[in-house]
Amino acid sequence: MLPVKEDGTKSAKNNKVKRALVIAPSGWWGSVGDDALIRSTSTALRENGFEVFVLVNREHHKWQNALQQCGVSIICPSMIFTPQGIKMLLMIDDVYVIGADIMDGGYDTKAITKRFTLAKILRMFGKSIFVISFSFNKKPKKEVLQACKMLGKDAKYKVRDPRSLDRFKEATGLSAECVADVGFLTRAKNSSSIADFKSWADHKRKKGFTLLLVNTSIGPFRSNPRTSHYSPDEVVDAIAVVLKELKRLHLPQLAIGIVPHDFRNSNKAWSDMALAEALHVRLKPDMDNDIQIVPTPFDSPEMCAMAASSDLVITGRMHLAIISITAGVVPVSFTYQDKFEGMYEHVFDKSDKLMQPTDLLFDDPKAIADQFKQILDAREGLCMEIAASRNQIIAKAMRNFTL
Repeated sequence: MLPVKEDGTKSAKNNKVKRALVIAPSGWWGSVGDDALIRSTSTALRENGFEVFVLVNREHHKWQNALQQCGVSIICPSMIFTPQGIKMLLMIDDVYVIGADIMDGGYDTKAITKRFTLAKILRMFGKSIFVISFSFNKKPKKEVLQACKMLGKDAKYKVRDPRSLDRFKEATGLSAECVADVGFLTRAKNSSSIADFKSWADHKRKKGFTLLLVNTSIGPFRSNPRTSHYSPDEVVDAIAVVLKELKRLHLPQLAIGIVPHDFRNSNKAWSDMALAEALHVRLKPDMDNDIQIVPTPFDSPEMCAMAASSDLVITGRMHLAIISITAGVVPVSFTYQDKFEGMYEHVFDKSDKLMQPTDLLFDDPKAIADQFKQILDAREGLCMEIAASRNQIIAKAMRNFTL
């Protein structure tokens, strides 16, 4: 069955309400990236007339509360093989497996195998299967390739960047379509929980400050063999040195908002929350009231609204980069895996300067500070590229839902 035709019209032959099952990524509440994927997918389907059910990975009441506010129904893992769960699954018309960055097994081979097994079973009952919004790295795990072979041509595969498309087709022999990440469909939302931060940020910019939104994530450093041995404290020290150099050499009027893009595992030294707190401690003596930590929790639309109040976003999280682009703000990324390059190709003619190697952070912090200043100087042209690509990216993201 076709959820949305090429001309944007619904394909139902009668007035029967269609039902979509969204199989969520393997993260749990606290991941703003997963929130963007699930929320944008659910919203797009509901706006095209679907009743939406979301199968979440964990039974977390906060996920359930957040998603139910979006007008979707929740299916927890423990419900699947109960009479109620089976009845609900059999009522489904279309199934959307959000592949994200788990499709190649880089995080967990079991995650995609379980999802594809359920999708295969549902396909046997006549359901349409879509594997959407995913990237594919250079070296996929063999278990994932076996899962793809099992599901095979029974699904429509929607790959979120051109590089991943080539890798997926070569590795699996399956047909696929290049789309854009559904996170590009995120819409900004102001709320009382982020009002104080936005007021501070807007005030600083009106006073002539350059405002950076900075995310500290351990992922890019752990994935680079040349920086994987550094401790969380050493990573924070290196980031702090670069930002101090940027202020000293180029931007005496610099304000920084530190944003944890992921607020899970907050008690771990490598978590976004712990790294954000540590960076705040390093910079506060030099910056006084010119630095703040973004209050948590927040969702992806609120993140989009906060990004819009900045001049530049620096991040190690791909969905923060995506949300920043959606807000019209240039993101600079410390990259990991192979997913960033393809994402940037959707927007910018030349994006190499927007992807920084983590080892240079330790080897030559002044060079990184100089790069940040050059990007800020080129910001107007880069923002024009974002604006020019906006409609095309939204159209590509919506193709996750077309046959």
